[in-house]
Amino acid sequence: KKFYEDYFDQPPASTDARNLGDETAQAFNNKIDQLKELSKNSHIFTFLEELNPVITTDLNEVKGKDYSWYLTKLPEKKDKLLKTKEELIDPIQRFMESGQKDIYLSAKSFIDDNQDNSHYIESDEFDSIKETLNDQECFKGDKIRNMEVQLDKVKVELAQIIKKKRDSEIVKVKKHKIRFEKIDGYNSLTQDQKEKVNSAYKNLKQDINTTDVIDVIPGKSNQFENEKYLELLDMLSQNPDKPQDLTKYISKNDVQVDFKALIESKQDLNDYSEKLKEAYLKELEAGNKIKL
Repeated sequence: KKFYEDYFDQPPASTDARNLGDETAQAFNNKIDQLKELSKNSHIFTFLEELNPVITTDLNEVKGKDYSWYLTKLPEKKDKLLKTKEELIDPIQRFMESGQKDIYLSAKSFIDDNQDNSHYIESDEFDSIKETLNDQECFKGDKIRNMEVQLDKVKVELAQIIKKKRDSEIVKVKKHKIRFEKIDGYNSLTQDQKEKVNSAYKNLKQDINTTDVIDVIPGKSNQFENEKYLELLDMLSQNPDKPQDLTKYISKNDVQVDFKALIESKQDLNDYSEKLKEAYLKELEAGNKIKL
């Protein structure tokens, strides 16, 4: 009875020896089922793997016995069982029923979502959090509470880095829009067309401001350049009085100039400028327009 109460955290209902043995057998089966259910989450909480040898060895050795076995043989194993319960099972179960579980999940989600951002983080917190999550004894002591402090700190640091990158891109977008509005033909657009222009740049800024992967942020502007921006340029060349030819837009980076790798003198600069001018003229004569 004393072992039953100590191990299962409640007194047995049975008073006679036979029923107590049967009740103990059933209680061990229930404990195994509980731990098996917990261990199913070991792909998320890696420390739950520590329960597997408890289930397959310690508890497997004491389950399904005749009632008399629990009265005569169980006392030989009780010290080991109680030690495992105190040092492993109870701490894990308390952890999984507490707010520390949510902290662990939040930290894991943050780490998983920001692997691509990690090389921008200068502090040690990101790696420290990963170490704690991989620690097979992170459910013990203050490890999770300490990790929570690190998590709050690195979230602030990363948010500042992302904001700086977004703000930098937004400045470029604003300048890009100003340049577009200076192109010949913009002032001739209808109000509806100008609204489409405003909407396109507004959507681009929103897209940038909702992108959390730092290396992806500049790509939003590149995507805009290669897709939506071409539609805006087409509006500038539309003439309702004659059929619209398909305009080809090319990036200045796609214009090939045969020149050496370095400009080292004023003469080099003049020579390069002439070659660049020739290359640009060739594209214009072919009916292409060059995006700067």
